[in-house]
Amino acid sequence: MAKDDVKEKHSINHAPSSSFAKEVEREYGGEGIMKCIQCGMCTASCMVASMTDRYRPRQLIQKILLGKRHEVLSSELPWLCMTCRLCEERCQEDVNLAEIFHAVREIATREGYIPKVFQNTVNKVL
Repeated sequence: MAKDDVKEKHSINHAPSSSFAKEVEREYGGEGIMKCIQCGMCTASCMVASMTDRYRPRQLIQKILLGKRHEVLSSELPWLCMTCRLCEERCQEDVNLAEIFHAVREIATREGYIPKVFQNTVNKVL
C-alpha cells in the first residue's frame, strides 16, 4: 500500500459522518458540524457540563456524527445548551456548537420532539 493510500484511509476513518450529520449540516447554523475533531474542549469549557455529568457537548456532537438521530432528537440534551458560547471561544476548529444545537432543536421541534419541561415553560410564557 502506497503512503498516500494510507494517509487517505486514515483520514476517512477519522471523519465520521452520517445522514443525520449531513441533515444537521444542511440546517441553518449546523454548517460547521463536520469540522469537530472531538477534542473535548467544548465540554471542558461548558458551564452546564461543570454542573451535571449528564450534559457533555462533545458526546452530543459525537452522537450526531454517528447518526444516532432518534436518540439525539428525543433527548433533552440539545436543549440544555445555554448559548454562552464559551465552548466556541476555545474551540480550535471554530465549531459553533450553540448554532449546531439550535439547528438540532429546529429539527426536533418540526418533528414534535420538545421535552415536556421546555414545552411547559413556553406554555406559561404564552
